[in-house]
Amino acid sequence: MGMAELKAVVLRGTPGSGKSTIAREMVHAAAGRATPPIVLDEGWLPGQARYVGGPGRYADLRAAALPILVAELGWAEPYDMRTEGATRNPREWMDALEQAGREVHLFRLEVSRDEAVRRVASRGNDAGWGRAWWNCYAHDDDIRLLPQRAGVVERVIPTEAWPPARTAEMILKTV
Repeated sequence: MGMAELKAVVLRGTPGSGKSTIAREMVHAAAGRATPPIVLDEGWLPGQARYVGGPGRYADLRAAALPILVAELGWAEPYDMRTEGATRNPREWMDALEQAGREVHLFRLEVSRDEAVRRVASRGNDAGWGRAWWNCYAHDDDIRLLPQRAGVVERVIPTEAWPPARTAEMILKTV
């Protein structure tokens, strides 16, 4: 498959912005053409691949075989901040996607603070936890903004505007 056929859709946003829900809807709507969502926030504990680093850090991105790779990125950093994780060093995972021949499409999912907190609380988490993460994400440019990369444009999607299934369909039509 060539570059035009292999896509990577990366959904970014605060907890409660809809990353996981929209990723699942995308996989469902793509009917066998999309990977199960790869969560860049996972694997940052000691001994796990992303924490250890090296060529295995993003092996899952390189190994994905289906035409559409779906990835989520919220706060992907080692618990001890020993090294730069996916949030502070997006070049590493973007390079892995490009080395795998994927055209990268970034989507930043935005949601109001109150709605994000409501969504986080509905999953059984403390509302204070949701507010703290939303405030950190919304006001920290190192987390919220990715460095510019030639040929890659990040689109912003307000997730309160449409149901998740419709948002997923819109993203798939874009790519």
